[in-house]
Parts: sequence; C-alpha cells; structure tokens
Amino acid sequence: GEGPWARPLAGSPEGWWRRARAAVDGQNLLAAKAILIEALSLFASELMAHARRRRGDFEYYARFFELVRETRLGDFSVRRVARAYGVHPHHFSQQFKRRFGMGAKQFFLAEKLRLAKERLSREAVALAPLAEELGFCDAYHLSRCFKRHVGMAPSEFRRRYGKSAGGE
Repeated sequence: GEGPWARPLAGSPEGWWRRARAAVDGQNLLAAKAILIEALSLFASELMAHARRRRGDFEYYARFFELVRETRLGDFSVRRVARAYGVHPHHFSQQFKRRFGMGAKQFFLAEKLRLAKERLSREAVALAPLAEELGFCDAYHLSRCFKRHVGMAPSEFRRRYGKSAGGE
C-alpha cells in the first residue's frame, strides 16, 4: 500500500514535515529523501528567480562599484554616475538607497574609508600619500572624515589595529 509519502506535496510545511517523519520512522529513507526533493523542486523556480534578481542587482551596480574603486573622492558625482546609467540622478539615488540601505554618495565615502582602514591596519603608510591616493583634499580632510565616521582619529586606529608610520 501507499505510505504517507506517496501523496503529492500539498498543504503546509508542517504537513510535509509529518510525512517526512513518518517515512523516517518507517525506516524508508528513500521516501523521506523523495519528499525533500519534491519540496525543494516546488520552491526551485522561486529560489532561482530570487537568485537571478540578486545577481541582476549586482551586475547592474557592478559598473558603479568599479567606478567607486577608480574615482577620486573629489571627482565623485551622483549626476555623472546617473548619466552613465541613463537615468535621472534622483532615480539612481532612490534605487541605490532602496537596495543597499544608504545613498550612493554615503556608500562611496564609506568605501574610501574602508580602504583607508585597510591600509592603515596592514601598512606603515603616512596619511598625506594615503589621502592623495584616495582622493581626499589633504591629510587633514582624511583625518576629519575618518574621525567623524569611524569614531577615532587615524592615528588612534593605527595604534589599536595596525602599524605606525611617520609623517602624519
């Protein structure tokens, strides 16, 4: 006769769970696996669509992320980025904020500060060349932004997490 696992999946996940447990309790692991595979196949199209949307988001914004790496801080403009995407700056900003939880400009600055933290923690680099490399006006500008967003001065960050350098 047919066991509880022979019926097609319908109803709630709790029902699927009961059927799977009955199959396991009856020592029919093949039937339990079949129930699991059937349950996953029901969700496969939804999961794949979600994965495509997420990958699509990344691919859509990949040009922006590349621009963040290449662009100096003083040269960043949401208007220019939006123009590259062929959309209005407000639309780009709204879409970016909706997907990433912060504005494009905030993300850009956060990424520059992340790079500064990374360099300060692993290299004995002076602030002036680092500020120039990342596109800050000068070491003072980098230091001020760093303290405002990280909560400590670059020198303190370096003392706590990295190597020291002369010429700050």
